[in-house]
Amino acid sequence: MASAATSIAVAAGQQLDVTLPAFPSGVTSANVYISATSGSETKQGNTTTGSFTKSNALAAGTALPAANTTADQWKSVVDGTTVPTTNTIAFVSANLAPNYTPYKLSYVLATPVVETVNVEGDIVANGPTQIEVTAGAIVREKVTPVLSNGAYGINDLTRSGSNFKNRAEKLIEIYKGNSPDLQKWTIATTGSPNGKVRAFISQADFDTFIDYYVTYLAFDRQSLTINPLDVDTSFFSFSMRM
Repeated sequence: MASAATSIAVAAGQQLDVTLPAFPSGVTSANVYISATSGSETKQGNTTTGSFTKSNALAAGTALPAANTTADQWKSVVDGTTVPTTNTIAFVSANLAPNYTPYKLSYVLATPVVETVNVEGDIVANGPTQIEVTAGAIVREKVTPVLSNGAYGINDLTRSGSNFKNRAEKLIEIYKGNSPDLQKWTIATTGSPNGKVRAFISQADFDTFIDYYVTYLAFDRQSLTINPLDVDTSFFSFSMRM
């Protein structure tokens, strides 16, 4: 005997709590099914207490269990595979499905945290100027250029040991010691960059006795920082007559 159907909306990763009517005499357990709008049913589990709690685990890239099974067999939303074949709700809640891009969450802390940011460089503007404010800059990270085929390269997956600590979205500056050196390097977005960009310099222009540093924008910024919500700026406006 099935209870009357009820229409509900379940968001990705939302926990589903179901309270069943009191079991009739002789009934000791009940199965809980969920039906998609197409009408196909998927068994979610079994309860002997009259209440049922389970997450659909979509935040980790897995969908409902295989149809009409008693075991937890959660399937990937990417390709429909079940890996491992008997994964549990505990497993899919803690592990992303292969090749799945997860949801990203941005939030404001209840108690603000003030971070001191090291600033380098300046801006010179003449006339109307548009300024982009972004996040995820890595400032003066030490790198190890690796020699191959007559050139030293950095952030290149084919040169073991040359990669930045984070995948790079954009290279801002390369420093030879404390001196900017970017103009001597060739920047490439093709080949095998660790992220979106790599760089190389001829062996003749490289100094093996000096440390090199890079300033760049991280590709996976969501794992390092959050988007700036408020930025204070100031400038001086003056004219000069001769």
